[in-house]
Amino acid sequence: MCLQTLRLSDGIVRLYFVAGDFGFDILRKKEDILQELVSRYQVPEEAIVTTVSKFFDGYRKDPERIKELTLENLELRMERLVDSSSASALFK
Repeated sequence: MCLQTLRLSDGIVRLYFVAGDFGFDILRKKEDILQELVSRYQVPEEAIVTTVSKFFDGYRKDPERIKELTLENLELRMERLVDSSSASALFK
């Protein structure tokens, strides 16, 4: 299994290979990562690259909107926390 290629100069490429049990261990780890992504995004294996790409492309396209929504989410959580602590103080 080829792990990495490194272009050293024009026409010279270094290849890094593994074989045997070590190669199978790497393949198992990669399969575990793939299955974790498939499980999290709930899509078939064939669609995982497209799905993850859409997620990250959307995230990169509008970082300001992401920041706004994150702040809004934090504010709502804080309000809920304050409201719940005020309500619990009434019942003490």
